[in-house]
Amino acid sequence: MDNLDVTHHLHAQIQYLLNRADSERIEYIHEDRWINHQACAEVRNRAKSIIILPQIRQASCFMIVGVGGAGKSSLLERIAKDSDTWSQRNEATSTHIELRLSAEPTLANIIRALCEQFGTPPFSHRKDDVPAELQLLLRARGIKIILIDEFNHMFAVNRTEQMKILNFFKNLSGPPLSLNIIAFGTHEALNAISVDTQLKSRFQVFELSHWKPGDELRAFLASYEKFIPLKLPSNLASKEIIQFLSTSLDPTTRNIVNRLKWAAMLAIIEGTERIECDNLDRALYLPDITKAYE
Repeated sequence: MDNLDVTHHLHAQIQYLLNRADSERIEYIHEDRWINHQACAEVRNRAKSIIILPQIRQASCFMIVGVGGAGKSSLLERIAKDSDTWSQRNEATSTHIELRLSAEPTLANIIRALCEQFGTPPFSHRKDDVPAELQLLLRARGIKIILIDEFNHMFAVNRTEQMKILNFFKNLSGPPLSLNIIAFGTHEALNAISVDTQLKSRFQVFELSHWKPGDELRAFLASYEKFIPLKLPSNLASKEIIQFLSTSLDPTTRNIVNRLKWAAMLAIIEGTERIECDNLDRALYLPDITKAYE
């Protein structure tokens, strides 16, 4: 079998790994990597549009919801990288900032977290107004987008604090700042914005749901296989493997990717060099990979 036949199932950038030690291949498999797919690509491309276009009075706000493990945090990181890439190409400072809501968020600690990103002590605030000093910093830095993670944590605080925080975000997304908000959370995040009709009307909602058998899952698995440095093709997009992944585990992105990673490690350790339903069935946890280091 010629070299082309051996490596055609892998992306050209990783074919060199087939000649490396098993330990190096396992470490590569263990790393997190982004594989684009339809649901995420739709959100990403719309976020890129916000990054590219000039800021206007009417902000664009997105709410991305999904169960744990659906890939929300990974998507947030990817959008942040897209923003950084655009800024670097245009020789400008980054136009976004990131905010992760704490387990029990308050307006005071949200303002503190925003100020920390500018290296300043927290500014005093009145009710739910955006402090004037913070407004100046946001404008001076050319901030257009705020990425907010764990928006569902709003439900951990009382109604009064919720309304203060929601009004603060409404003030950020309205004139004169008109910042675009891209928020991520579980489905409870939708209930959080629903208490304010004006704020809710500003958000377009996208859902990252469980994977189901179909073309989208097939395409995702086929793309992921190209970055798994096994010597033999696994045909992850086959009917048998799709059926297994759809019925034998809770089919979130995290669960599917972890099962593929651990099965691939088993395939290297055991010498089968391909992912099959058998090693997928046994790959419930990170396997013992110490043999690859002996």
